[in-house]
Amino acid sequence: MEQLTKTWVAIGDSFTYIDAHIDESGNRIQKGYLTRTKEKLPFKTELINLGINGGKTREWREVELPRGDFYTILLGTNDWWTGLYKIGDKEDFLHEKEEETVLGNLGILVRRIQKINPTAKIFIMNPVERGTFVYVFDWTNRALDSTHERNGVYLKDVSKAIYECARGENIIPINLHDRLPFTPENVMKFYRVKKDGKICDLSFEEFHADPFSMKMEVYPYPLEAMRYMCDGLHPNDLGYEMIADILAEEIIKNL
Repeated sequence: MEQLTKTWVAIGDSFTYIDAHIDESGNRIQKGYLTRTKEKLPFKTELINLGINGGKTREWREVELPRGDFYTILLGTNDWWTGLYKIGDKEDFLHEKEEETVLGNLGILVRRIQKINPTAKIFIMNPVERGTFVYVFDWTNRALDSTHERNGVYLKDVSKAIYECARGENIIPINLHDRLPFTPENVMKFYRVKKDGKICDLSFEEFHADPFSMKMEVYPYPLEAMRYMCDGLHPNDLGYEMIADILAEEIIKNL
């Protein structure tokens, strides 16, 4: 008997988007977590990648959604970075309220999915810790690591809230944040700079001190600097493989 193909709809930000746009990493990765996960699944899968570069939970209140057999969601890091609205709580996730929150937006997204396919499994992942981001094609495009707070909120607070509150029938929370070894200090091995006319490799503590005022004459992340991430923010092949291992395990266990 021919195996039925399951349709997987992947919702997310640049972590998800990059899977279909490898060139935008400067080809510093070969495959994203979606492709890697799909290769591990024991059934045929049609993958629909809806990742939005820079995406936040707010966009998903309105983005058109196709019908799928199962959905994955990985959002939250850009909500934290922009600091546009509060995290919210379990009540926000369960019931739409006037004040917009991260959990409220996720709840709206989940209910939209459930209207399209009431029996679909929805896997909700939380964001991981991040280092100092420096875009490979524009060194002035930078973002602080997650040891910093944004409007009094740390990224780990967003991750904890998503994992603890985004639950319900056919909703499977996946705690990437705690299951992966990523920390702001260890995602890159070192940070390369040109100092006093000489190339030198700095520790996290040295580079972390002032990444925005630093004049960059070389890209701080040569290939040999990558441990879990390729640009301080987005995973490298090892990082994406580790995400895929966890996601594939949860999908196989719950479908």
